[in-house]
Amino acid sequence: MRPASERRREAVDAHVRRLSIRLAELEEERDLAARERDERAVAWRRMLREARRGREMAQRVRDELANRLAGIVVSVGGQIDTVDLVRRLEATFTAEVNAAIPLPPADPSQTAALATPVDPVPVVPTSAAE
Repeated sequence: MRPASERRREAVDAHVRRLSIRLAELEEERDLAARERDERAVAWRRMLREARRGREMAQRVRDELANRLAGIVVSVGGQIDTVDLVRRLEATFTAEVNAAIPLPPADPSQTAALATPVDPVPVVPTSAAE
């Protein structure tokens, strides 16, 4: 039979090995989470850049169409306020988009309150004797 100090040392060594393995697992999880976060950030930046390009292209098309419309109206002897026309169309479009896709509340505590379930998940007590 081995002395108690040797058994204790082996138990401590085994515990240290388990902790080292768990530490390595946690480090891998952390690194994976960081990579996933970075990939999501890159995807968001790409989507925002594409949205900005699309918005700029739409504005150029809008301006060109407004100029052509104004040219046609003036050529037949009429008048048109394309600036007001564009302003009204943008306001209508913005209102429609905001109604269809509401923005989250500006106060983060309201967002947390909305995300909190109405019925909390019950906690099942466990006994230490199991």
